[in-house]
Amino acid sequence: MKRKMLSIILILVMVISYVQISFAEEIDTEEMKESVSEEPQETEELLTEIENESTAEGAEHDYPQEVQDAGFTYEQYMAILEMPDFPNSEHVMQFRATTATSTQQAVVDKALSYLGVPYLWGGTSPSGFDCSGLVQYVYKHAAGITLPRVTTGQESCGQEVSLNALQPGDLLFFGTRGSTYHVAIYIGNNQFVHAPKPGDVVKVTNMAYFYPSFARRILPSTIAVTSVKLNKTAIGVLVGGSEILTVTVSPSDATNKSITWSSGNGAIATVDSNGKVTARSVGTTTITAKNASSGLSASCVVKVRGDIEGFVRRLYTEGLGRQPDATGLNAYTKSLIADNITAAKVVEEFFTGSEYTSKKATDEQFVNAAYKAILGRNADASGKENMLKALNFGASRKYVLFQMIYSAEFTKQCEKLNVTRGNITLTEARDKNIKVTEFVYYLYVNGLGRKPDTGGLNAYTNSLNNGGSAASVVRAIFTSTEYTNRKRSNSDFVEDLYKTLLQRASDSAGKRDWVNKLNAGTSRLDVIKGFINSGEFTNICTKYGITKGSL
Repeated sequence: MKRKMLSIILILVMVISYVQISFAEEIDTEEMKESVSEEPQETEELLTEIENESTAEGAEHDYPQEVQDAGFTYEQYMAILEMPDFPNSEHVMQFRATTATSTQQAVVDKALSYLGVPYLWGGTSPSGFDCSGLVQYVYKHAAGITLPRVTTGQESCGQEVSLNALQPGDLLFFGTRGSTYHVAIYIGNNQFVHAPKPGDVVKVTNMAYFYPSFARRILPSTIAVTSVKLNKTAIGVLVGGSEILTVTVSPSDATNKSITWSSGNGAIATVDSNGKVTARSVGTTTITAKNASSGLSASCVVKVRGDIEGFVRRLYTEGLGRQPDATGLNAYTKSLIADNITAAKVVEEFFTGSEYTSKKATDEQFVNAAYKAILGRNADASGKENMLKALNFGASRKYVLFQMIYSAEFTKQCEKLNVTRGNITLTEARDKNIKVTEFVYYLYVNGLGRKPDTGGLNAYTNSLNNGGSAASVVRAIFTSTEYTNRKRSNSDFVEDLYKTLLQRASDSAGKRDWVNKLNAGTSRLDVIKGFINSGEFTNICTKYGITKGSL
């Protein structure tokens, strides 16, 4: 371009010279020819002279190296120096009246935290900023966004927005697109924060004082919903009762946080627009809170309960034999509704608690009370008999509770109430297999002449439950010091074996034969072996499901 301009100037000079020659009478034709012949050399010399002058003029526009190193052009440098002096804006904190997303607010707060930091050519840290360095640093540390270093690079980021529709965090540019010389961060209420120019500091300025050329939006103006959560994932409510669910939509500054509530089965429970759940009938359904803009949702399982209070009241009146106290009734009812306790656990606490055990009820009284309190009816003859037999054999009362809780009758009651039945854990060996307990019971009663003690009963039943042999248990009983101290005669010993091992009275011939052998010198251990090896004892072991073994 410079070369072209020089050529034009040269042509103008040649035209003027020609005109002067044409009208000069003192110059003849030969001189004109000589003049024309010298023009090429003169032209080249003239071009050289003009270019040198141009270079000299450019030298006059040299500017500080530190400014050049910072990426500023000469034009930008001059524009910055020509910027006006900026007074500090009053009422800086008014920006908070402008609606801003959390990220926008973070950018604004970060920028304002550097008020007073001095201007520094190429400055990109809190020790000193230039305009684009401040913008780059703030966005990196407040929003995690890396922007280009200089204004002309930052111009291409984000999307352009109208200066009449600015939002906090928008970038304001000053100058011609592609060669802007200044950038600021809009903070709301027609104010922006910026690093103005050398000798000044980071400050807030009103747009009325220094109006930008255009703006770019780096941060999204729409904040998407990322999660929807309910305060509870499961609730229990009595028929006719209600409970309010609370929904939390994140982030808190999401653009569209609207929620739509729905019930999986309105006949069981309904829900209104405020999350109020109303129980209609016994059953289980799901309440859902959904955000339409994101499609995200959260659910809560609602269990509508039946007359739980009536069930608890029955445990008081039929189990403990008294009217319920308000505190206890309320506590158990609420716990069952909220699924914080199972029906089985409530039953266990009533019948194994100190209040009931202090009553010192007989086994029959206990069984009658358990039927009425747990199943809500009087005991049937057969069921009552079986329970009393088990208790007589040495099973604990917990075994009786276990049998009732696992009954189809109680299970159905829990389903009707829509409560969790739960279970009772039997920890003692004597309760785990009542047939084995019965076998050991007969060894004690017919062998030692007494009911089993709890420790011995658990020890022997535990052995048999885990594969130990009946033969070893029989030997332990009949060779024990306790049995020896009974000083049973040979006749008594044989009768004891019949009742204990064969669970019947002796027949005359059989008993006479065994007694004669003992009197002739056969050891009692050998007689025990004879009984154990009999087919009759084998059948007894099969009946009880235990391993016979041998001696």
